[in-house]
Amino acid sequence: MTKAQELEERIKNLEKRVSLQDEIIKRTLDFVQQAIKTQFKQWKEDQGRFKRHSVERMNRIMNELGYKTDSEGGEPD
Repeated sequence: MTKAQELEERIKNLEKRVSLQDEIIKRTLDFVQQAIKTQFKQWKEDQGRFKRHSVERMNRIMNELGYKTDSEGGEPD
């Protein structure tokens, strides 16, 4: 092969490698984005659950202490 043909072959090989690397980077970024979205959704659900349980626990304790909760009024007995 001549020098020009060898250089053209090397360029084609480099272009293929760059293309594969670009595809790998794109897939990796897509995977990371999906993982972040999933984790954020799970975090929001956990926060909602935590808030509900906290309010329920507070209401139960307030009732045990003889106070009416917001759903019942708000003033102590």
